[in-house]
Amino acid sequence: MRVSRERVRQNHRQMVESAGRLFRECGIDRVSLATISADAGLTNGGFYRHFASKQALVAASLRHLLVTAGKSVKALMRQGGRRAVAEAYLSPEHAEDIATGCAFVALAAEVRRLEPETRQILADGLDGWLRIIAQPDGDRDSTIAFIALLVGGLTLARAAGPGQRAEEILAAARAAANRI
Repeated sequence: MRVSRERVRQNHRQMVESAGRLFRECGIDRVSLATISADAGLTNGGFYRHFASKQALVAASLRHLLVTAGKSVKALMRQGGRRAVAEAYLSPEHAEDIATGCAFVALAAEVRRLEPETRQILADGLDGWLRIIAQPDGDRDSTIAFIALLVGGLTLARAAGPGQRAEEILAAARAAANRI
């Protein structure tokens, strides 16, 4: 039975989205293709109709995550500038939501160990954030510092686990980010 082109696109998107969520939640190496296929509601055999390898899925998933995050950051910048970005990004909800949270925090260390093409996707995503968050005065150093505070603050809050220490870290990072 032939599958429509629209269904093929939906299946592809489901695999990319499932992979992105599972990679952030569990780590790239700890998620099998069978797990991703099952989570997407597809058969394991169908995977290779969409991707040549797990590495290709990692790349597609990472690209999708960073494009989606870039759109969210752009919308927040339009709503309230850096303050809105810091408030949303450094929220307790974001700190606790690993499966749908920031790809930089969840995957940067792992992606660093992958092929150069996949590492470039992460670098391109960072460049996108730098363009989106840049101030009119063009101070690149402050934009880099702002993003580093976001990513570092969220990473430390997640490491601290839910509770008062994580909330202190998030609040301090928000305050510092709002001064940049």
